[in-house]
Amino acid sequence: MIHFRTKNDILSWLEKHCPRKAIVRSLSQNGADLLGGFDPIPPSGRPGWIVRVRSVYGKMWLVAVIPNSKQTDYEIRILQKVSWEHYIGCGDSNCIYGGDKPWLYRSLKERSKR
Repeated sequence: MIHFRTKNDILSWLEKHCPRKAIVRSLSQNGADLLGGFDPIPPSGRPGWIVRVRSVYGKMWLVAVIPNSKQTDYEIRILQKVSWEHYIGCGDSNCIYGGDKPWLYRSLKERSKR
């Protein structure tokens, strides 16, 4: 199984494996926001990362990258919402579990607890 070390590792893997052409095209044209690590990512019950992808036309997808049940590869899930209460990010923006804006995501997690 590939071990991701950076945001670019996750996005490159997603570009190669995502079956939705619109998402792949948007990744190459517009990039994406790494929202960080979540444990678990419902409904899978497994940890992973969530990436927010936006098209040049304003369409948005929440794409989860989750290790499969055998932990031999990853699965892709399209989510309807982010479950901020499951955010496990670290305080460093260089950490892939923290995501691109860990200070913002931590506050969203705190708000979800209220």
